[in-house]
Amino acid sequence: AKNRGLVTAYYHSHPSGNPTISEFDKINSENHKLKCIIYSLFTDIFSEYSPQNYKFKYIGRKFEIGKNDCYSLVKDYYKNELNINLGEYHRQEGWIKSTPNIFEDNNDIQNFHKVQSLSECRKNDILLSDFYKQNRPTHCCVLLDEETILNHDRNQYSCIEKISDYY
Repeated sequence: AKNRGLVTAYYHSHPSGNPTISEFDKINSENHKLKCIIYSLFTDIFSEYSPQNYKFKYIGRKFEIGKNDCYSLVKDYYKNELNINLGEYHRQEGWIKSTPNIFEDNNDIQNFHKVQSLSECRKNDILLSDFYKQNRPTHCCVLLDEETILNHDRNQYSCIEKISDYY
């Protein structure tokens, strides 16, 4: 498109209904320095976002178990965005064997309840998954909207990404 003229914006639709600009959309708009235009098929509403030096403070954290890992990202997000203080659970290399049920053993303390389907989840819910095939949760992330998660995989930088069957 750049070869045919000046690109001033990019456009995509949100087929599942959310007409608002997501964190993922804002970050892409900032990175490309282009206006983002969103159309919600469900609500028949357009939304726009123009770059304004927006920084999402949870992106780009270097992974370090127990300090900058999936749980610390979720914990920081809950504290800063929702004013909810989650407990601190000691994590170190090999925690999966030494404290194997860290998420399930503590969900009652935090007043969480378990659902079995992504369709039952709402924005800001914590998603638990079994990355290491241990038949119990070994990873967590935050649902930002029906399509994206705030995530920090092992040995990766924290990011926002599209939800997939992998999670």
